[in-house]
Amino acid sequence: MSSDFSINVSLDQLVQKAGGIWSVDAFGVTLTDISIPVLLHRFAYSTDQKMKVLLVSGFRGKREDLALTLDFLDIYSEQHLESKLSITAIPCVKVDQLYTRNQSNVENDIYPPHDGYFDHPSDPESRYLWRWASFLSPDLIIELIEGSTKSYEVNTAAKNLLGYFDATLIQGGGTFIEAIGEGNPSGLDAIPGIRITMPINSVSAQLADMVEILSKPVLASPSHSQRLLDTRTARTPIDVAKILASKYGHSLSPVIYTQGVAISGRLRLMRLVHDYSAIKEIVDLVEEIKDLEDLFNEGS
Repeated sequence: MSSDFSINVSLDQLVQKAGGIWSVDAFGVTLTDISIPVLLHRFAYSTDQKMKVLLVSGFRGKREDLALTLDFLDIYSEQHLESKLSITAIPCVKVDQLYTRNQSNVENDIYPPHDGYFDHPSDPESRYLWRWASFLSPDLIIELIEGSTKSYEVNTAAKNLLGYFDATLIQGGGTFIEAIGEGNPSGLDAIPGIRITMPINSVSAQLADMVEILSKPVLASPSHSQRLLDTRTARTPIDVAKILASKYGHSLSPVIYTQGVAISGRLRLMRLVHDYSAIKEIVDLVEEIKDLEDLFNEGS
């Protein structure tokens, strides 16, 4: 790749080549305010019959990984657009490291990330990626790495793929592809993931094999995370209001606008469902602040 290489130029070329299947979007920004691009498939948020795949690469900002991923997407657009896979792609997570050639120490990027979701001083990318991928809730996440030999590793949520790919279970801990397959990422559910290492000259053959395997009807199932999101989507406005009312509107300390709005919301919900069993709680809350002179007395 030349020194003036731009990911977005390559992605724009793929968008044109694929005839509207993809659009270029972003899922976050780096510390130098560069948008981290994503090639978004038009069915990425659809519930159609295609398997929704998120392809992720570039955790160390290596140009070899990016070249492999772009080749992968190019061949997919030429030969497999009509397959049962709809692929959304993040070609490079560590864009700053890609452009500066200052390789990220991947050991410092621990998943799942804790805290710092709005102001992390050194690794905002992991926070953006974790939340965005969790709520995209693909059926499968593929991490692509350039290497001299082919290998497949799966996370806990993708154990059913072990035999299909002659894969091993990911060991070590702290990586994105492993952590996303355990527990409840972002309050949702685990997402199956597979890490594929391959030389760039084997992309075409490996992609063909992967498409054939993942197109098997026995593997065509939404992730548990997607099913949970579908359940949330099916909730009625009253269902959502009841959840909010169980958490908010139970305090007027401190007396601020948002506290009052929550209590007002509980009162409106009572009227809609004709259930006033909790009205005394609200009366008691208001009773405590009836003396406005004391409430607004300086120093009180």
